Amino acid sequence: MISKSLTKTKIRVRSAPSPTGRPHIGTAYNALFNYVFAKKYGGKWLVRIEDTDRARYDPEGEKEILESFHWLGLDPDESPEVGGDFGPYRQSERLEIYQKYARELVAAGAAYYCFCTKERLEKVRSQCAASGQPPMYDGCCRELDSREAVSRLKADESFVIRLKVPREGETKFTDLARGEISVANRVIDDQVLLKSDGFPTYHLAVVVDDYLMKITHIIRGEEWLSSTPKHILLYNAFGWEPPIYAHTPLLRGKDKSKLGKRHGALPISEFRKQGFLPEAILNYIARLGWTHPEEKEVFTLEEMIEKFALKDLNTTAPIFDPVKLTWVNAQHIRRRLLENIPLPERLTRTESTSSSTRSAMISGATTTTLPYMEKEGWVDLSKPEDWVKGSDITRLIGERIGRADETTEMARYFFEAPEIDPELLVQKGRTKEEAKEMLAAAGNILGEENLDRDWLEEQFRAVAAENDWKMGELCMTVRVAITGKTTSPPLFESLAILGTGESLSRLETASNLL
Repeated sequence: MISKSLTKTKIRVRSAPSPTGRPHIGTAYNALFNYVFAKKYGGKWLVRIEDTDRARYDPEGEKEILESFHWLGLDPDESPEVGGDFGPYRQSERLEIYQKYARELVAAGAAYYCFCTKERLEKVRSQCAASGQPPMYDGCCRELDSREAVSRLKADESFVIRLKVPREGETKFTDLARGEISVANRVIDDQVLLKSDGFPTYHLAVVVDDYLMKITHIIRGEEWLSSTPKHILLYNAFGWEPPIYAHTPLLRGKDKSKLGKRHGALPISEFRKQGFLPEAILNYIARLGWTHPEEKEVFTLEEMIEKFALKDLNTTAPIFDPVKLTWVNAQHIRRRLLENIPLPERLTRTESTSSSTRSAMISGATTTTLPYMEKEGWVDLSKPEDWVKGSDITRLIGERIGRADETTEMARYFFEAPEIDPELLVQKGRTKEEAKEMLAAAGNILGEENLDRDWLEEQFRAVAAENDWKMGELCMTVRVAITGKTTSPPLFESLAILGTGESLSRLETASNLL
């Protein structure tokens, strides 16, 4: 029997995704809570592939599921890849096991062969609908004589195996997140356990697998809540002790409907391409289904494991908000880039940066921004000087990006001369001649070849005061000339990274446009 105590040696939980498409945010959501619960109590988390729906089976689905888990940092203790003592971990490789247990239920009188045709079953469903009743099997073959059943089997008549659900009484179970739940048996259908093609239904396969794989706790979405009484009845029919259940709230879009692509819930691999960090995705989806006891919004997987308790699962349906996810992602980008850098050094010039700070910045940039610069062909990460330049750029843009893929547009002007709208060079109330004078004055400053950030600001302020310009006017004209935009990362730091030659060239180009 399965112990219900939270020991550090017996906890076993599972995630059982179906490879019927690309794994989405809900796949990660379920996996996260199972993984965290297992790690909290020193248990095991296994991944089982439920691939018995052959009509919708996607051969690439399993591969992408496992790759997504690895990328998120959720590495299973047992899986089709890893192996384990309770395999196979693909349901399609366990068909004989399900068939054996289905026949055992028939032999014990807890299940029966059903020979009803599709046409008859459709007629029964239509009658139920016409009378306002839920579609349920009418029990036509429930009391079929065993000798007749054997005869029809020998005649190769098509059949399914159904569970013989008790007509009286109730089926009860306790959900750790929702309390005690009771369902009258009369509203539970005689569900199909084994289909006519020899494949099990979800209900049979999941119960058999969870028992044989010694699963102690089942943490899954609330969409399976209505199926749990059926599973309890199957455990009872086999004479097995059921596991402990906890159902997480269903993720929804802003319109309160089940989460889908139209709400921004892309496949996990698409979030990855867009520059979302795995720790940010886990952080965000954790907050959707669980309340941190200290009400923190930003935390790591390790922090969650430390604080997690099933009793703290939410029961109200959370709303998936891509904007909030982006905010959380931005916080984790900053963590990667800055968490190992002392605060006084975070905004200093490169020349005064300590070697440890430089190493920390390069390390963070390597896993966030540098891959996007490399993809564009802007940096060659086999060259140390490119690592340094890329990390210097990252220091400027890191506080301004919500997704790592925004690096491309944010950093473009450091590598490619921008297109300039001449009208943006001329500030309100100023003339083209004054704009050219501003560019010339900036050029004279840069000609000194001193790129210290504080010195540049001091010289710009002095020139602005001398010519009766506002500092903002001068900086905006130069900013447009250098970046092509009216908003950008800090101007003086940008000039320092671009260098004297490139900066002067862009000022001259802008002046010629006027």
